[in-house]
Amino acid sequence: MEACGTAHLTANLALPPPSRHLRSPRNPTKSPTLSLLNRATNPAHLPQVHARLIKTNTSDNNFYLSKLLSLYVHYDLLDAARLLLDAAKKPNTLVWNTLLKAYADHGLFSDALSLFQRMRRSGVPPDCYTFPFLLKACEILFIGSSIHALVMKLGLEANLHAQNSLLGLYCRCCCVEDAQKVFDEMAERDVVSYTALVSGYAKVGMLESAMELFELIPERDVVSWGAMISGFAQNGFPEEALFLFQEMQRFGGVALSEVALSMNEKSVATWNSMIGVLAVNGSVLKALSVIEEMVDGGIMPNSVTLSNVLSGVQTWGLVEEGRHYFKSWSREYGIVLNLDHYGCMVDLLGRAGCVDEAYRLIQSMPMEPNEVVWGALLGACKIHGNINLAEKALERLVELDPENGGNYTLLSNMYAELGRWEDVERVRAMMRDGTVLKTRGCSSINLNSTIHEFSAGNESHPGVL
Repeated sequence: MEACGTAHLTANLALPPPSRHLRSPRNPTKSPTLSLLNRATNPAHLPQVHARLIKTNTSDNNFYLSKLLSLYVHYDLLDAARLLLDAAKKPNTLVWNTLLKAYADHGLFSDALSLFQRMRRSGVPPDCYTFPFLLKACEILFIGSSIHALVMKLGLEANLHAQNSLLGLYCRCCCVEDAQKVFDEMAERDVVSYTALVSGYAKVGMLESAMELFELIPERDVVSWGAMISGFAQNGFPEEALFLFQEMQRFGGVALSEVALSMNEKSVATWNSMIGVLAVNGSVLKALSVIEEMVDGGIMPNSVTLSNVLSGVQTWGLVEEGRHYFKSWSREYGIVLNLDHYGCMVDLLGRAGCVDEAYRLIQSMPMEPNEVVWGALLGACKIHGNINLAEKALERLVELDPENGGNYTLLSNMYAELGRWEDVERVRAMMRDGTVLKTRGCSSINLNSTIHEFSAGNESHPGVL
């Protein structure tokens, strides 16, 4: 309201006398007023531009009005844009569409629907560009279905923009059968049509249908590739997602950041899946470059991303890289370090022979170290022969998991190696008192996509003859 009010106040500023052209623009695309609108590069300029329109009697010209409205929207001054529309005498469809699009783009779905209802009451007819903005705002299926009926009533069911928007609506609501019906009835389809339905099938886990449709796309773009890659990754198939990304690069050399920007849902989970596959399979440097592209695409790494990176550098012994990401990411991206991160770093440092540094890291932890952390230190101590720290780690493991017989056995053997027989007898006495359970061995097999687990001495599984 303030912005529009200022516009009226500045209407009395000393301005050059309006020319006849400004009072009645026959060709608005070549007028000085349009030039003035195009030069408004600061939100502070907008009230002055509005004042000029009022002074020159062109404030009700719908062409100029839509341009000014677009500027208010560009600077996120949606309240001022709404007041500008309210003050307009006879705004046309273009003007209404401008604010409808702004509400939809900003996620103000109820405002968009309310504005559309007001547009209809004003007697302004919607066009084929109105419905894409409106359907984008429809997350409630019955409202979208009503708008679908209105599209048909107005004879716009054959319009490609309207049909693509209907496809997007049904896919967002997981109604892929309705989306497929719209797709089948389309006389004309473009890459947007195919991509919308691919995304819909992927969203409900129908990856075979999504892939079959994806292969039918005449000319794939980065958005269609991104939809299929995201579908695999978000449904738990990161290897397939990575393979598809590599295929895309062979065809067009597209960077992952471009794929990230193309996503409707810019989910870091999609990229974490592929980063994890790269990291644990030895392509750590590639994983790190993917992270850089991900950040360039506007997606920030999270706690899982850091876990994937640390697991990768841990597997391949990249100590300096591990130190760098462990220390810097909490500061740069606000990632809160957790037990998983500390466990990876303790294991990385310990395996590299930096056992004392690993122990100091454990002592600095803001939370209580768990069995994984102490177990990582114990493994490093056994590799590098650090008996003193190994004893401390084992003692803590026994405290944390007193029923695990394996820890007692390790501690007893270590005391025996040191000739500390009294301690050996003390540990064995603890094992004999009945509170310690021997860890039972087990194995598992994958048969027809089902995991079957067998424990030593247990013959109750139906597969045991």
